[in-house]
Amino acid sequence: MSICSIEKCTKESVGRGWCHKHYKRWQNYGDPNKVVNKRIHGMTLKDRILDTISIDDDTGCWNWAGSVSCHGRGRLKVKRKTTIASRASYEAFRGEIPKGFYVCHHCDNPLCVNPDHLFAGSAKDNIIDACKKGRHPKHEKHNKAKLNAKKVEDIRKREMAAKDYAKKYNVHSTTIYNVWANKTWD
Repeated sequence: MSICSIEKCTKESVGRGWCHKHYKRWQNYGDPNKVVNKRIHGMTLKDRILDTISIDDDTGCWNWAGSVSCHGRGRLKVKRKTTIASRASYEAFRGEIPKGFYVCHHCDNPLCVNPDHLFAGSAKDNIIDACKKGRHPKHEKHNKAKLNAKKVEDIRKREMAAKDYAKKYNVHSTTIYNVWANKTWD
């Protein structure tokens, strides 16, 4: 049995030479020595959020300084359930999020929880916002794209019927009509 390598800790090590507590601190915060603020009992959600941010003076972002998910988003427990920090902030400072809506960022900073930088939007609103900001892959850069610029150039020659192009490039004939009508690949 080996002992945790953190100074003054006498618990059994379970991973990376650390005990469970220090291993989880490293996993959640990137530092096994991180002192976790456990003073949440009696604190309002607003106070908990304000206690766990660092403010970027240049952007005005309230960067989440607590636990971060593998997707780079802040997270915290609210009523024993893990919640995305930006959603918790929106609800604490703005009110309820409409059912089926996302909390989107005007600032494009996934760690930001500043309610002035957040807005509620549908999945469509989120995609439109991402496209306007150049964050949504387009054409052959999209991971599910079956066409590329060369294939589109061939399709626009209109040397075959739409169904033949569709079969040739393994797409639906509607995709071919949309290319011809400049609805896609504009």
